[in-house]
Amino acid sequence: MQAILEDFVIEYEDQWMDEGEIPFTDDPDQFVQQLKEAVRAHPANRHPFYIDFLPFKAGVADIRYYLAQETALDPRFDDFIALMQLGCDSQQKLELAGNYWDEMGNGNPAQVHTAMFENAMREVGADPEFVRTHRLVETLICGNLSATLAVNPRFYYRSIGSFAVTEFLFPRRCAQLLEAWRRNNLSVRNGEYHKEHIGIDARHASGFFRNVIKPEIRKDPSATGDIYWGAIARMNSSQRYLDALLNELVAC
Repeated sequence: MQAILEDFVIEYEDQWMDEGEIPFTDDPDQFVQQLKEAVRAHPANRHPFYIDFLPFKAGVADIRYYLAQETALDPRFDDFIALMQLGCDSQQKLELAGNYWDEMGNGNPAQVHTAMFENAMREVGADPEFVRTHRLVETLICGNLSATLAVNPRFYYRSIGSFAVTEFLFPRRCAQLLEAWRRNNLSVRNGEYHKEHIGIDARHASGFFRNVIKPEIRKDPSATGDIYWGAIARMNSSQRYLDALLNELVAC
């Protein structure tokens, strides 16, 4: 049953994929460069929600609604990274393990990222009931895609493409959220989750490309298609989610 549901998730994303855009190169450095260029050119990279609405217009209620959507990935990221380590080579495992340890606050319970995210949620009044009743369908699709890629090793190549892009995008998105945070005079302490990710995820993105993706392509050049699929599927699902989110908030 799980495999049937997972395959449905993959097939759903296939309809948004342009296979003619997949790079046909087995050179790791060239592939990563092409992948980054594709991500930068994607409409989700500089989506109006992040570039215009969030930093300059969003109020506390808008931030609450936004963080409710982000629960589809942020509080589960440590679990996804843990699952992705299963069965991979030591170099990749070390990179993922370092990422996981940062998620665990490097051993400090107060700095565990899930706990820090919960502080941000409490600051804007996004309690579990609010989250349960306000998540968009597009949010759930986006989160289910991440879960599907992380929990099953058969999607490992797709998962490293997806999560590398997630790390690549998140620092700037956190900075844009903090602009809204400061403008609305919210607690500096409870904004630490997003402040910390500005620097830490830039490092993790670089590590993903250098220590996970490139070694996999050297070992198996045919992996490029699945890695690219994972990255672009992440961008496509993000765009659909952000389109729906912006429409919902502007309508309100």
